[in-house]
Amino acid sequence: MKKIAILILASLLFMVGCQDDNSILEPTNDVANSLNKGRVILSDGLRDSGIDISSDNDKLSIISKNFTVDGTNGDVLVVSETYRKNGKIVSMSAKLTIPQNAFKGKLTFDMIFDFDNYSVQLYPTPFTFDKPVLLDLGFVGVDFSTLDAANLGFNYLDGETESLKYSSMNINENLGILKILEVEIPHFSRYGWTRIK
Repeated sequence: MKKIAILILASLLFMVGCQDDNSILEPTNDVANSLNKGRVILSDGLRDSGIDISSDNDKLSIISKNFTVDGTNGDVLVVSETYRKNGKIVSMSAKLTIPQNAFKGKLTFDMIFDFDNYSVQLYPTPFTFDKPVLLDLGFVGVDFSTLDAANLGFNYLDGETESLKYSSMNINENLGILKILEVEIPHFSRYGWTRIK
């Protein structure tokens, strides 16, 4: 009798899990129903490991900031941080401009800055906007000893290369600067500097 009850229960769980609206393979942009149900914030996991991501910069080269924005109203988010890398100070500044009606409802998300790879991840991914958001991202104090400044470009890092529009880019090896302004970001993912040749 116990075996039959377990079999019935397992069958019911399997049937419920296979319904179309429970697919984990096809994420939804339904913000109201998908993101406000206790999703794990990456920075919480970092805090759980005993590292204070906001001040313990000598132990961690990743800094995460959390935001909630109403897509109808839009917003401008500004972040600046410093990090000690190989005995040098690296400064990062970022501005994310979310235009009005970029998405519907409220969205809680993370901006995760990686000082080792001079990149940013916008999480949760994938999340596509109704209107592109604009990203300014700059690092000062960059060590170019392992980088070829002549062959650097700013791109989408998690898939095929995308042609991203931007207003200006500054790569200055002498001053240790990597900076890009008003990059049109069509969806949340990981973006940063890569070799273009």
